[in-house]
Amino acid sequence: MTKKWGLDNLNSFRPEAVLRIVEIAANAGADLIAIDHFHQILIDEQRNFTENMTRLMITLTELVKSKRFHILALSQIKREAKQERRKPRLIGLKSSGGIEENVPLFCCLNRNIETKEATLDIVKSRSGQAGLTIPLNLQSWSVSLW
Repeated sequence: MTKKWGLDNLNSFRPEAVLRIVEIAANAGADLIAIDHFHQILIDEQRNFTENMTRLMITLTELVKSKRFHILALSQIKREAKQERRKPRLIGLKSSGGIEENVPLFCCLNRNIETKEATLDIVKSRSGQAGLTIPLNLQSWSVSLW
């Protein structure tokens, strides 16, 4: 059964609130927690963004290890990759400071809207093989692995 916990307003999208919601979901027995718009987490601008994002990533990693669950963090890439018609790269994450250094697995979904074809590229994998490309077929509400 899928349960949704959410943040009710923009001010709640601060690291402390995200950590609180993740911990509540983990304590409730969630196996997988998805955080959409990870790049929009509001980091205190008075401090170093990369340092604060790194601290958030380390705290999330510690939670994952102690509570034994997984996090799927979804983020947009910078528009330059799309405009230059090249595949997204780890460095292309919006507001990525600290993310690229701390994630154990980084995948990019590349899609062609006209043909409904896509690939899932494994860009970084600490415990597996990076550089793999998995072809996908995107239909209206489903994804098929080929």
